[in-house]
Amino acid sequence: MREENEFRKHLKQMGKKPHVIDGLINEVSYFESWLSQNKNRALEQATQEDLEEFSKTLDEREIKIYMRALALFYRWLGNDELKKL
Repeated sequence: MREENEFRKHLKQMGKKPHVIDGLINEVSYFESWLSQNKNRALEQATQEDLEEFSKTLDEREIKIYMRALALFYRWLGNDELKKL
């Protein structure tokens, strides 16, 4: 993830602990990899449909974990549409 260092700083400013930050980064990176392989898109180009399709590849527990990480990431990017999803 190109923006990893800046996103890490943002999460640290939010008061997230290092192990939580590492987990959030890993989850966003996993989606980034899925998005690249399946949609040939970058994180910044993701659509609502991409997130919905990605969520179908996860079990119920994973959905909450990954969507939380992605919501924080897209909030940080200023993408309100994907943040709310």
